Amino acid sequence: MDKDQELLITKKVLHTIAKGACIMASGGGGSYQVVRYRIDKDYKDDYEVTCVPARKVNDKGWFAGASCMFPPTALTKKTDAVSPFCNVYEAIEKWCVNNGRINPRFKNCKKFDYYHPLEVGAVNTVIPIIGLAQMNKNENRDIKVIDADTAGRSIPTLPLIIFAAYTKNPAISWFPNYVASKTVDKDGGYYTGQFDLPDGTKLEEAFITLIMNEFDKYGGFTVFPMTGKTLKKDPSVFGTLSDAYNVGSIYENKKYSYRKKADKIVKYFNDRDRRSKIIFTGIITSIDTQQYGTDVGSVMIEGIDKDEGYILELGVSNENILAYKYKKGKKKKIYILGPDSMCYVPLNGKIDVMDNSDLANFLNCPNAPKIKVNVIGISAPKIVSSKPKLIENWSKEWSELGYKGKKYKQPWLDES
Repeated sequence: MDKDQELLITKKVLHTIAKGACIMASGGGGSYQVVRYRIDKDYKDDYEVTCVPARKVNDKGWFAGASCMFPPTALTKKTDAVSPFCNVYEAIEKWCVNNGRINPRFKNCKKFDYYHPLEVGAVNTVIPIIGLAQMNKNENRDIKVIDADTAGRSIPTLPLIIFAAYTKNPAISWFPNYVASKTVDKDGGYYTGQFDLPDGTKLEEAFITLIMNEFDKYGGFTVFPMTGKTLKKDPSVFGTLSDAYNVGSIYENKKYSYRKKADKIVKYFNDRDRRSKIIFTGIITSIDTQQYGTDVGSVMIEGIDKDEGYILELGVSNENILAYKYKKGKKKKIYILGPDSMCYVPLNGKIDVMDNSDLANFLNCPNAPKIKVNVIGISAPKIVSSKPKLIENWSKEWSELGYKGKKYKQPWLDES
């Protein structure tokens, strides 16, 4: 699929997108195992959602970014994952329409025509699309999903959203926003919160506090309502839903060996000006994370084949944020840093695509097979890596995981 084409998202297509989004998510974005179940259960056979190229969004069309917020290990197949998204998107739309009477910024907002994904990942790509399908069916609407996201991967914190670099534009600001609970009664009621705070860090703290303490650890949130005209002036990362579909299609192709799948995915991104290569081949031996609103810790991978004798140590904050590559017993050296991605591609059919919460579940299974993976590095979209404000915000994520460097560098691409 080309990023300048519309895509009709059927159930089959959504399953393909889920696989690709999970691979692209850099270890985060929510459980593929849960999402596969939710598609089968919640995305009816007659559901269809249109994915529209970002450049073709109507200049006067309104939308917002929205997603789910949860510690990945708290998400299960029993979680009501869809209603928090629907509730929060309804809340922000109503606020923008109602405030158009008194706020000139929203005076032309009569309804939302689109939805803008905030990241690429199994849950946070797929669950909103399921929510849109339900809203469209129940309310006789045609809300389209924009072929874009705000990072080109999954991200752990709000300040990493690309729109955080554009807040000098008065049409792009942290307020209005909303956070919403799941539906709590038969009449469709739900709880919401809204915060007028100066930056993404403080806003995220408020969201997390409400979700963890009042919303049973799972909620929907929305930020940055805007028009198509604003998006084209201050663009996000265009074409990433197309990427997820195309990567998923590569992974599903039974003609390719598992090693060939990884090679084809690498070539796909290199052809699209995001430098990529297999950075490590190994067996995942452990994952150690603690829940602090996000799942923070590390993943250890022991090298095989050309990487035998080496360790890849991934620093995790929901997603893979950074990695050290080193010989056993030798000093650790930083190897790859977010916003670049560190993506798992299984080396055999015993384990499907996975995020870090799936990985933790697999490793905890009795008699679990060895989890052999190729780890693919994918360079950040240039529109992300060229923003000093975003790199400053990423450096705070590195620091939280013990790496004190401030400069974004790419040793994984510099090596011979």
